[in-house]
Amino acid sequence: MLLSLFLLADTVRAESRPLVPYAEQRGATWLLNHDFVLRNDTGDTMSVQMVEVEARDAHGALLARRFLDDNGTRPSIEALGPRRIAPHDSLLVFNPFVAWDELPARLAYRFVLKAGDTERSTTIEVKPVAYRSRTRLGFPLTMTTLVYDGHDALSHHRRFDYLHPVIRQVTSSNMMRYAYDFCPVNAAGAMHEGDPARNESWIGFGAPVLATGDGIVVAASDGAEDNRRFDEAAIFTTPMVLYGNHIVIDHGNGEFSLFGHLKQGSLAVRVGDRVRAGQVIAAVGASGSANIPHLHYELRNGNGIRVEGLPSYFGGVRRAGISGRGPVQVDTGDLVTR
Repeated sequence: MLLSLFLLADTVRAESRPLVPYAEQRGATWLLNHDFVLRNDTGDTMSVQMVEVEARDAHGALLARRFLDDNGTRPSIEALGPRRIAPHDSLLVFNPFVAWDELPARLAYRFVLKAGDTERSTTIEVKPVAYRSRTRLGFPLTMTTLVYDGHDALSHHRRFDYLHPVIRQVTSSNMMRYAYDFCPVNAAGAMHEGDPARNESWIGFGAPVLATGDGIVVAASDGAEDNRRFDEAAIFTTPMVLYGNHIVIDHGNGEFSLFGHLKQGSLAVRVGDRVRAGQVIAAVGASGSANIPHLHYELRNGNGIRVEGLPSYFGGVRRAGISGRGPVQVDTGDLVTR
């Protein structure tokens, strides 16, 4: 599937990342998790003043038109965050139009930018694709679990700025686009009992981590301490240090599962091992860039850090307050039970 790019001024350009955005289904709602790279090829600093989207069905009929602009005393365009683009530079804009009752066949986005009285605009069309994971995924924890941080529009995984001057040196994509931070909880829903500075106070610390699906281990690292910190400078030579102790499983169908921040010394598999869904592969830890003990999980399209995240749905579990036992989509704030 190809991306259509229309340039109205030859001085401002827009590109969707990824080129073909995937749509994730949560109940009856479709969620679009993708970004735009805006390129300013003018000699002036430009500021984004409006973002507009037109949604159309497969027959070309208009479904909806939405926008953010600079109108009013607290204009909606401020929701974008940084909006200024220096001459011959780029800005990452997170798609602000996330939720749709019906999945559009086509979305046409128009960006309007200004520098003084000079206005430039560009339009880009994307065709979202509903994604269902090819791997039959089981949940990676046996305990009742809080999705401490998922990949909703406000999560730090979703808002990973790969155009940041430092980050762009190691990747040009968001491998964490659909990631989760899972924290087991007690019967009262608390993540820890006692001093939160002690790893042992956390309900999930040391809990068994299960393979989400069948596959072959293609990466396994077990050398990081559970000290909730990492050497940021090391990311330039060893980018996966971000995840601390980790395991990557190749499911053999273009999908890979990554398990991060694992407990030092807990890995029960090594590179080359074939694993089965539900097999214990490690334990929850606090290694790498973990601010608290938790399991970081993401489905992705490859090994390493220059890859893209993929939507995932889990079978055999349910979201609290929702009937049925999967496969379910989970996200920030959900309580997941077996």
